Amino acid sequence: MGEISQTRLIALAGMAIILLSLSPTPLHRKMDDQILKARTAATSGKLEVALEQLEDLLDFYPNHDRYRLSAGEIAYATGKYQRAIHHFELLAVDLENEEKLNCLLADLNLQVDEIEQAIKYWEAADQNCPVVNETLFTMAQDLVESGSLESAEEILRILTQSRPLDPDFHLQLGMIIATHNPESALASLRLADDLTENPNLQAKQLYRVIEDARVADQIAYSLAAVGQYFARIGEWRFSIRSLQNAIAIQPDYSDAYAHLGLAKDQIGENGIVELLKAVELAPDDVIPHLYLGMHWRLKNELDMAFNEFERAAQIDPSNPVVATQIGAVYAAKGEINTAIQAYRAAAEMDPQNATFWILLAQVSLENEFQIEDVALPAARNAVALSPNNPAALDALGYCYYLLEDFNYAETFLLQAIRIDPSFALGQYHLGLLRSYQGESMSAIAAFTMARQLDPGGNIGIRAERALETISP
Repeated sequence: MGEISQTRLIALAGMAIILLSLSPTPLHRKMDDQILKARTAATSGKLEVALEQLEDLLDFYPNHDRYRLSAGEIAYATGKYQRAIHHFELLAVDLENEEKLNCLLADLNLQVDEIEQAIKYWEAADQNCPVVNETLFTMAQDLVESGSLESAEEILRILTQSRPLDPDFHLQLGMIIATHNPESALASLRLADDLTENPNLQAKQLYRVIEDARVADQIAYSLAAVGQYFARIGEWRFSIRSLQNAIAIQPDYSDAYAHLGLAKDQIGENGIVELLKAVELAPDDVIPHLYLGMHWRLKNELDMAFNEFERAAQIDPSNPVVATQIGAVYAAKGEINTAIQAYRAAAEMDPQNATFWILLAQVSLENEFQIEDVALPAARNAVALSPNNPAALDALGYCYYLLEDFNYAETFLLQAIRIDPSFALGQYHLGLLRSYQGESMSAIAAFTMARQLDPGGNIGIRAERALETISP
């Protein structure tokens, strides 16, 4: 578990020092010396020394609650959680303080990953422990991130019982249940939406996906539909589990294999086995070849990627997604003019879809190639089709920046950021504009935000470099 906060450490240490400062009850002179040493160590910040002195003292006077409490507090403050648990469990407290002690013991047991014991103390406190509630929810999210969905589900079931009006708990629980029993997830998803002040878009969308899939009356199909939905929103762990369960029921499900391979690639695992299986099962389907090509492009095996995309294009010549992937390969090879042609073809295949105009504009902008002839009209088309799309507005604003029309650049870049402050590329472009305008502090703020939003990514790295060259 994560470390306790600095604020909590200071508070606990302060409590220990106060307790140690109280006048000792009459004890043997040798014990008085140990108390003095403990108090001196605590007041000088040497809490570990103070703890050793107190524990020596408690060997002689095991039922002395005041020093037992001080030992427990110091052990907690110094991160010695097992020793803190030992001392707090030996305390005799009145009913007024019993709930607080149980919450403290629940929190401590969470720190050492003793989940069952933590829940026992949490329930003894009537589940009235805000810190523990939040820690359990964070733990559930960490378990999801690591792929331990079953353990996360157990915790979330407990949390939804203790706080039945919290929509976040119901949403997370519904998402997990949907990966193995979609219909059973509907109740949790409905609660998540009903308990949210504004419509809960994610709960509504997943609910609709499950409802629509029920028409087929096949659990494997429902699971695959859920897995594909999770892939669309970037919830790859949920996607993987749903698709694995779909394949377990229907081992020849090519589409599920293809999406599973894609999802594995997205979290840094290797989806090649599933992708090759998908191609084997459905050699004349577009999706397996498309995703296998994306796998090879991710591995920078551009020729192998191109072969798969070419095969996908032969199967479905009017598929704009395939055309953009072909364009991406050409761009990676440095053949920008050919890449532009492929992206333009994609946009013309689906001219009412702003996404493909944005991609065309972005490849032109990224390579500063034919800005006025390619990027500008493509970005204008994107904004006309999707006026509140931050990526479209950013592309148009950056076009104007490169064409040195800074008033229009500022107008559209600011619009993009207002709509989505978390759009890293928009923040980076705004930083470039502010830097050019000589507004160093605003540029630093924008570059810093871009770096935070895309740590380690291409945009984050460029923002980091920009920060190294700018002076406030």
